[in-house]
Amino acid sequence: MMVPARIPLILLTEEQMAWALYVPQVLDQIHTSIVPAVSLDPDGASVARVSLSIDAAGIRPKKVKGSYTSLFKLLAAVFDENGMIVRDYRQDYRLSLDEAGYRDFLKRGSNISLNVKLAPGKYRIKTVLRDLDSGKMSTRQAALYVPALPSGLP
Repeated sequence: MMVPARIPLILLTEEQMAWALYVPQVLDQIHTSIVPAVSLDPDGASVARVSLSIDAAGIRPKKVKGSYTSLFKLLAAVFDENGMIVRDYRQDYRLSLDEAGYRDFLKRGSNISLNVKLAPGKYRIKTVLRDLDSGKMSTRQAALYVPALPSGLP
């Protein structure tokens, strides 16, 4: 069950997002979902690939000179079994769409993905996405298991 969280208004944008990483409540002002997967990179290291799907509901890109644009900030953290952050990720994204792309976005939404190298173990990944134009945020988290792979695999 999702429980709405209240964000302290006195915090700056980056501080609000960092705060949202640590609270158990879910922020659902933007509809998102995450799907983690584990694969091997060309060197044989385990890589967690996290796909974050963004629903168009509640996102209103600005139209300027025939182009639709929205700005997002993504903050993500991977927590180990003890709740300690082992990896973090920060990135700004610009969604820039022509008229056809905008219609497609309204039907299908959009996706952001990130890759994180991890040692074998059990983890929890949490994402915080903020629409910089509206200030709306979304948090999602998922369990992630990185298996120990036998040596000698390609």
